[in-house]
Amino acid sequence: TQWIGDGWNAVSLENGRIPKLDRNPSVFIQEFEGEADHLYWFRQNSGQMETRILDHAFFRKEIRRRYGLRFNDLIFPVALQSKGRVREVDAFFAVGKGFERRLLLVRFFPGNRFDVIREFRVPGAGALKKIEFQDQSMLVLQERKEAYRVFDPETGDFREFKWTDRFDDLLGPIVRLAPDRLLVQTQNHLVVLGGENEHKIPIKRFSFLPGELFSEMFVPVSVKNSGQEQPALFIDGTLISDQHLGVVIWNGTDLVKPVRFQQKLPKGCRVMNPQRISGVDHLLLFCQREIGLPYLLKRPLSME
Repeated sequence: TQWIGDGWNAVSLENGRIPKLDRNPSVFIQEFEGEADHLYWFRQNSGQMETRILDHAFFRKEIRRRYGLRFNDLIFPVALQSKGRVREVDAFFAVGKGFERRLLLVRFFPGNRFDVIREFRVPGAGALKKIEFQDQSMLVLQERKEAYRVFDPETGDFREFKWTDRFDDLLGPIVRLAPDRLLVQTQNHLVVLGGENEHKIPIKRFSFLPGELFSEMFVPVSVKNSGQEQPALFIDGTLISDQHLGVVIWNGTDLVKPVRFQQKLPKGCRVMNPQRISGVDHLLLFCQREIGLPYLLKRPLSME
């Protein structure tokens, strides 16, 4: 989620319903009533918080007109680019369907105005997902089970990452490690795609119920080392039989597991999402004694 704007004005890419004021007023058009991704903006109105969306019915109508889209062609936001306090909002939208899709960089201005400032053809028909690390973002397009095509918003270039093990399918991208490195998960491994050498570590997964798969959980974090931030992954194994917590670091050449960040979950504690505190990511545990008040354990992710 990105928050931008000034005061009560903010924009966030979220999954939710279309606010009533932004629905198409035509009685002949039945809009989708379920939840979907939208660019929500917020403001204070008469002492209450009002929620609206930038990609409203009139925006969609104009995009359909400009690009000759059919009624069932998709229009949805995939990445919010703007950061900090700005007067204009930049966001990427995917429009069209299948091999006719485009990726549009749309700039929204105050007063319900917008303009398409860049346009790209999107190869393939897979799903788009934004991943990033330290303000370096990528849009990932999965075309096949053994490859990703990655779009770099800064350069407008596509790059293909291939995976050669046909018995271990790709399941999804996790984080961008470097301009030419992508951390993904397969059925059995964490894998770094890109470069000449292969880097991977096993994932603990098991299933004892039909149709149910239990797995370690992964959260992208960064580790402070010699004044630099290294991309890393927090691994939570407490949702399966293993009570292990750990961190995997990409040091620029390999995936490593520093001993100092591997531990067992203390008795009476539960894992919380990592949080950034004073510029450093921290692991957080919420703990409860048999007698006394609950307390919070904080551990900075720093090699210094």
